[in-house]
Amino acid sequence: MKQSILLLIFIILSYSCDDTHTDPPPYDNEEQELDCTELNDKSLQIVTGIKFSDENGSPIGKVGNPNTTTNSPIIIYPNPSNGVISISQQNEIEYQLFIIPSEKDTMCKNLVFDNYTYLYSLDSLYNIDSTPIDFATQNIQVAFPSEFAAGYYKLVFYNEIENLIVENMYYDPNKSGNEMIDFLNGEF
Repeated sequence: MKQSILLLIFIILSYSCDDTHTDPPPYDNEEQELDCTELNDKSLQIVTGIKFSDENGSPIGKVGNPNTTTNSPIIIYPNPSNGVISISQQNEIEYQLFIIPSEKDTMCKNLVFDNYTYLYSLDSLYNIDSTPIDFATQNIQVAFPSEFAAGYYKLVFYNEIENLIVENMYYDPNKSGNEMIDFLNGEF
């Protein structure tokens, strides 16, 4: 019996160290605490950092340890934003964009998010509380809906052929970019 339990624990631990993640487990922050396992699994509802960019798309720093796609062919700016964001693609692929309300996490700031592959299904993206937007051009502007609350958001770019691209952003319609950057520096 002990050998069976040890084998089961080994299998579970082996699975949790995988660098590929599929659909996230259901997450209800009132019922359970965040832990590193969920971050390792690249939950779509957790933001561990933000990459800042100015209104021209130039990187201007970061805060925390962003759990995002590295070397992304998509640039989102400005980030943080107080209303309208621009999205510029370095390729000619048609994506469906999902904007997902998320929560900040600083518990596992030392995790390395390089080399992760996002394999969420289209169904899981629709099942999460998200706002889908279709676009096929290389440059678009997206206005955040007025009902969106100030806070953290995941932007997930889905294409059936390509890997998913995941970016984090912060939105607050009542603060300037500098005010949001100051706020975020205090958050992480």
